[in-house]
Amino acid sequence: MTENQYSDELLKSYRKEYNIVATSWRFFISLRFIVIAFTVTLQSALFTLYSRFPQEQARGIFRFYYVLIPLLGILTVLATSIIERRNIKHFQLLVKRGIELEFYLGIRDGHFRRIYELQSAIPKGIERFYTHTWGIRTIYFALYVVWIFLFLTAVIN
Repeated sequence: MTENQYSDELLKSYRKEYNIVATSWRFFISLRFIVIAFTVTLQSALFTLYSRFPQEQARGIFRFYYVLIPLLGILTVLATSIIERRNIKHFQLLVKRGIELEFYLGIRDGHFRRIYELQSAIPKGIERFYTHTWGIRTIYFALYVVWIFLFLTAVIN
């Protein structure tokens, strides 16, 4: 194999990997919103279960029910927030690999370089919180607060 053939094969390999990295990056971005939609749906179902019986009528097994449902809510929010954090790590790694591949392919101002620059630029003031990550964190935080409140209310009563 000549050096020119080797170089062509390497470029072909880099292009193929670049397409795979871009496809994977899009998958992990969409997975973030699938996970948050699943989380909100699951939490809605748990809130519905929790509100099925008036708490003042809760006796015996139903008393336990008012402790168990908030615990399940807290655990499911914890699990999905772990998945969210892991997804962020995955797509950050894909952006880094995409930048490397753009360098090898001679793409000067490529897709992944622009994404990295956008993510690296931290706006001033309140605008720094106008991101998907902060929005998702706010949802998780609100769910934690509600479930902890309901759990403590059930334990204290």
